[in-house]
Amino acid sequence: MDYIPNLFDHHSESSVSEVRQIPPPRWFVAYYRNGRGNFIHTSRYLSKEIGTIPEENLKKYGKIVLVRAKNIMQARMLQHLPCPSDSMFETIKVHPTFNCSKGCVYSQDLYEFLDEEILEMCPSSVQKVTKMRNSSNMVLFTSPPDGNRLVVVGGLACPCDLAS
Repeated sequence: MDYIPNLFDHHSESSVSEVRQIPPPRWFVAYYRNGRGNFIHTSRYLSKEIGTIPEENLKKYGKIVLVRAKNIMQARMLQHLPCPSDSMFETIKVHPTFNCSKGCVYSQDLYEFLDEEILEMCPSSVQKVTKMRNSSNMVLFTSPPDGNRLVVVGGLACPCDLAS
């Protein structure tokens, strides 16, 4: 007997809408206690606490250290790394801008919908949708920094101009 899957099972009326899985941030900013610290000690400390960090993923900029987690496990560890009063860091925070990409889509078809409706039609990687007020067709998409140049929204393939 041939197996024919029911293609409409996932569209039942009682189905729960898709939960958006947002990956943990990969970029962090570590603030030195008292505004200064030794970069070599920093590198050793972080390697001991969260594992080896590739050299290019750790940069010193004045009073801060920019850290890029090499994988999701390191990212989660950085998010929860304690900064007790005797540690070299005052705090470690998620970088305010490096953890997302923004891209503009120009579509009159999309502009007729509310932001929330557009977001529901987007792939789960899209985290936020904003219609631009000074335009009649520009929609800004925010997603993890994957460099996608095409976003499929409600079956409509939209070229995306990356903004950051």
